[in-house]
Amino acid sequence: MKLFIHFFFPTQKNKHKAWLLQTKVLVPLTLALVVLNGLASFTYLTHEKVKGSTTDLTPSQVIALTNLERSKANVQLVKPNSLLSTAAQKKADSMIAAGVFEHYYENEGDIVNPWQFILESGYDYFHAGENLGKDFTQSTTLVQAWMDSPTHRENLLNPDYTEIGVAVVQGPYLDKEETTLIVQLFATPVSAVNLEEQSFDSSSRGSINVAPLLEQDKSWAQILVREYPIILFGATFSVVLLIGLTLLIDMEASKKKARLKEVSIDLWNH
Repeated sequence: MKLFIHFFFPTQKNKHKAWLLQTKVLVPLTLALVVLNGLASFTYLTHEKVKGSTTDLTPSQVIALTNLERSKANVQLVKPNSLLSTAAQKKADSMIAAGVFEHYYENEGDIVNPWQFILESGYDYFHAGENLGKDFTQSTTLVQAWMDSPTHRENLLNPDYTEIGVAVVQGPYLDKEETTLIVQLFATPVSAVNLEEQSFDSSSRGSINVAPLLEQDKSWAQILVREYPIILFGATFSVVLLIGLTLLIDMEASKKKARLKEVSIDLWNH
């Protein structure tokens, strides 16, 4: 408490000048504020793309990196399929409309499941799987995060899948001004499976594999970019306010000291 008083108020210990207003404190504090402004501005300019830019996050990039991982694991590559891509896009649009990030959810009273979009797109699947991602900005980071997750990795390297479809959607979503939503669908068509029975019905399908939801943790750069105006304004305003208040206190103390001196001189003269 005493340090607080000496820092902001003129006392005998600080020689009647608040530490905040002394050169040894005021200069480093000003320099620190300048450095903070510079650091924030530099980070904002050099990392501006983390606001949600998908320059390197495209369906083709995701598919290429997925096949790279499958190749490393000696698993057959998956071929892009336009029907699966359409299904992935519809799934993304549906989640955005419902305001959710889920594999299964309710929308306008109907229960939505992952495989209905595949069937609605005209793709008759036997095996299928779904990976979801949100808030990622780089394809490499996204695919690596999937590989680091056992359940996502299982989908990504599943040898039962022969085809793939990916959708990447950017924009306002779940109360965020900028975000990215990724839907990755794997499947194998019924026509590519050797069935012992001539007939096929929906009960013969393999179960669809879904992985837990995956969101990217924000880095300090992303947080700084997003909160840049608030951080900069808050830091500058706080320092200026403290210096201003301390100056007022110092001025009042100086006036009081001057008045006491005048009174003392007046009494001495008398």
